[in-house]
Amino acid sequence: MIRALTLATMLVALAIPATAHAQTASAESAPPATLDWMVGEWNGKGKLFGRDSEVELIVKPAAAGAAYSLDYRIFVAADGDATEMRFAAHGFFQRGKGRKWHGRWVDNFGNLHDVSGSLDAEAMTTLWGSPSTEIGRSSYSIVGGQLQIVDWALAKNGSFSEFARSQLNRK
Repeated sequence: MIRALTLATMLVALAIPATAHAQTASAESAPPATLDWMVGEWNGKGKLFGRDSEVELIVKPAAAGAAYSLDYRIFVAADGDATEMRFAAHGFFQRGKGRKWHGRWVDNFGNLHDVSGSLDAEAMTTLWGSPSTEIGRSSYSIVGGQLQIVDWALAKNGSFSEFARSQLNRK
């Protein structure tokens, strides 16, 4: 009887770490978040520094889904004393661990930014830039079937100030 009880206790003790390890392993092996929800061609309207804009975004998978490229264009028409503005950028985002992403961003204004971010089912928030250039935050999310993009820049007082917002429809 004691021998059977000792054997049962040992089996339970051995099973506990195996169960805990199996739960940890399954969480680690869960598929990472992807940007598949954002893949495609998008266009729409927005505001850039308070001015009406036309916006286009093209998102494509790269490296078998381990990365994504983003081509982003904004056009602001001349209005009174305000001149026409054309912004073009290319971003490359690579999957990190779990829901983390990182990448690079280059644009026609001469910026080259490192980007890091986190991803949910249909939303991604990124931090970009450096103290030597500028620091900003961008969010991409599906709201009411549209892709909403919001950009903020870090102000001298330490708060983020919104400078662009767009609502895009899939082409």
